[in-house]
Amino acid sequence: MLPSGELVKFEHGQDMVLFNITGAEEDKRVFRIPTLRNLSLTAPYFHDGSAATIEEAIAIMAKVQVEKTIDPGEEVAIVAFLKSLVGEQPQIVIPILPPE
Repeated sequence: MLPSGELVKFEHGQDMVLFNITGAEEDKRVFRIPTLRNLSLTAPYFHDGSAATIEEAIAIMAKVQVEKTIDPGEEVAIVAFLKSLVGEQPQIVIPILPPE
């Protein structure tokens, strides 16, 4: 799945979903890490859709999570890695239910 799906603090945007549910101060800006599988197919990115492209998401993650600016060569390598995680999309069949 890459990664584990754990909850982590992400100081980006205004969304406070978990905090709004629990009211616990430590849950402000805490989000579940999504799977990286098929990530390059799922724009826009982040809980609030604030990153339109995968490159923008990489730049924001670098700045917010590790206080680093990604150089163009690193960005190309990261994008290539994320695109390598694309697999067959699951087919979701929605059943047709009888009318009530």
